[in-house]
Amino acid sequence: MDLKGIAMPVTYDAHDANPKWERLDREVVRDLMKAVRDNGLGSPYFKQLLKGTFNIYDLTPFDIRSLATMILSDSQFILWEAKWRKILNDYRIKYQGGANAGFTVAQLAGDPPLDSAARQASFLPRDVLTDIKDAARKAMVQIPPAGVTESLFTDVKQGPSEPFASFIDRLTQAVDRQVIDEGVKSHMIWCLAFANANPECKRVISAMPGQPTMAEILEACSKVGTPQHVATILGDHVEKAVKEAFANFQQRQCYKCGKPGHFKKDCPQITNNADSSDHCLACGRRKRRPARNNASGGTQSGNSRRSADRQRATTQVMAMTQEQAPQGGQSSGNNILTPSAGQFVGSPAIQSYYHPGRNAIWQLPSDMFFG
Repeated sequence: MDLKGIAMPVTYDAHDANPKWERLDREVVRDLMKAVRDNGLGSPYFKQLLKGTFNIYDLTPFDIRSLATMILSDSQFILWEAKWRKILNDYRIKYQGGANAGFTVAQLAGDPPLDSAARQASFLPRDVLTDIKDAARKAMVQIPPAGVTESLFTDVKQGPSEPFASFIDRLTQAVDRQVIDEGVKSHMIWCLAFANANPECKRVISAMPGQPTMAEILEACSKVGTPQHVATILGDHVEKAVKEAFANFQQRQCYKCGKPGHFKKDCPQITNNADSSDHCLACGRRKRRPARNNASGGTQSGNSRRSADRQRATTQVMAMTQEQAPQGGQSSGNNILTPSAGQFVGSPAIQSYYHPGRNAIWQLPSDMFFG
């Protein structure tokens, strides 16, 4: 596209008079178009470039329209012009009672017959041209990017892992697009920066003393997610867990005395009032099963289970019968042969094994040994 003669600035002499309309450097227009193409209409880079361009050059409504047609799409231009005229009307109301009270919105927007750039430069005072540029810039930053569904600025919230600076950029762009009053923008951004921040950044902001500025908030929240911040968070969580565990321990009651602060195994009543039944009668140590006494009152030793007693009794019977066999009988293999059953039954070993109180004396058959 040939940019020659499309947008021209207005120059003034040393006394701020004799306005003269001149061409705007085509490189400035190319830079604006490239910024929109590469970074987007709502990017911080484009907004700063547009603001710098409007601050350096005095532009007429004709120049501003020419720039808008090259930067914006057709639908975006329609939205921009409507917003621009609305802001120009606010300036017209502001002019009431002053030197510029006679201007209309059509004149401020450069509508015919005041559509010539040279006539606009000579007809509109320099301070009015400054307000017209400011209105055009405000309207342009309010245009949402193409293909993006615009949501309310109050719905802009920080993601769980989103850097706080990125969240502030999105919030500022949304406020710039939807809020016209410059006086309330900074306050809205400050309030929403805390209200819509994620829990970690909100916790950092809440811990800051007084009313911190946005610069102080940005600096404090820039540390969120760093190793130092993660270590601090983990330390706080560990400290909280230890305190909760200690509080729960203090609230638990002992099953022995019913008092809180200790468990049954550490109960002072057990330590101070330990009875003799907790001690072994043989060694005097605690936490052992008390030893049993035998019939004569002495300590019973060894395994006292019935199966063991029975095994020992059987061993005694076999040993004693083997001792008596050579005297009155003969041995054949594993069988003990005695002269008579009565002598066998009368053996002290047999009688000790078949106790009368437990079983009747068992009479061995007489033909068992003699056939």
